[in-house]
Amino acid sequence: LTKLHQLAMQQSHFPMSHGNTGFSGIDSSSPEVKGYWGLDASAQTTSHELTIPNDLIGCIIGRQGAKINEIRQMSGAQIKIANPVEGSTDRQVTITGSAASISLAQYLINVRLSSETGGMGSS
Repeated sequence: LTKLHQLAMQQSHFPMSHGNTGFSGIDSSSPEVKGYWGLDASAQTTSHELTIPNDLIGCIIGRQGAKINEIRQMSGAQIKIANPVEGSTDRQVTITGSAASISLAQYLINVRLSSETGGMGSS
């Protein structure tokens, strides 16, 4: 799991993500502050929204929700997928948790999308 966190932190962009986590300028030099970006994983919770095409949402959810539950468990983030909106070709995905858990969830979602699209979107 530590290796996954490291991989997630190395990702400089997420091609399908929108929004800003808002964690610029945090002082991580203090020894009592732990976690990624100088945050204690339990101290701060934020949300991040992604837009995923309807035709790819199935690879994120998986059979009977197996894949999304796996991503939730591995990342520690809460992930909510909005119901389809009539006339829209996309689904809104909201990830809530610590900065580290959100980053890991985004990474795991992008790995699923990249494998489904044959590597498109991988850096």
